[in-house]
Amino acid sequence: MNDVRASVTWRRIALWILPALLLAAACRDGSTAPEEHGEPAELELVDLETGALLATFHEELWDGELPTLTVGGGLEVEGVFYDGAGGEIPLEDGFSFNATIATGSQTNVVELGSHGDHMDIEAVGAGTTMIIFQLFHGGHSDWDTLPISLTVAAGG
Repeated sequence: MNDVRASVTWRRIALWILPALLLAAACRDGSTAPEEHGEPAELELVDLETGALLATFHEELWDGELPTLTVGGGLEVEGVFYDGAGGEIPLEDGFSFNATIATGSQTNVVELGSHGDHMDIEAVGAGTTMIIFQLFHGGHSDWDTLPISLTVAAGG
C-alpha cells in the first residue's frame, strides 16, 4: 500500500513539475512574444522624421494626437509596444506594427502602408478619418487600440 501511495505522489509531483520546466525553458529561449510575456498594455506613436512622441495609447485612452496633414503629404510613424510591466515588446518573430481605418470612417482620406516596425500614412484626400493601430501576428491583429482621429487639409 505504501508503494502505491508513493507512486501516486511522484506522479502528482511530476504533473506539476513538467509544465513548470516547459514554461521556464520557453522563457529562456529569448522569445518575447506577447503570449509568453504578457499582453500589450501601451503603444507609443513616434514621428520617424523628428523623433517626437506624437501620442500614447494606454488604459484605453489616447494621450496626444496625430498632426494635421496636407493632401499630398504624409507621415512615417513608428510603433513602440509595451507590456503591463513596462517592458518593450520587440517587433520580431512574425510580429509587426499595422493599422486600419476604423469601421464607418472615411476611407478616401489616407492610405496606410505597414513596414513591420513603422507605418506610412499618405494623405490622399481632404477630410477626417479614424485610425486603429494594431499589433499584428500571423495575418491577424493580436491587439488593437481604440481609434485616433487624423485630419487631412486640402493642399494650397
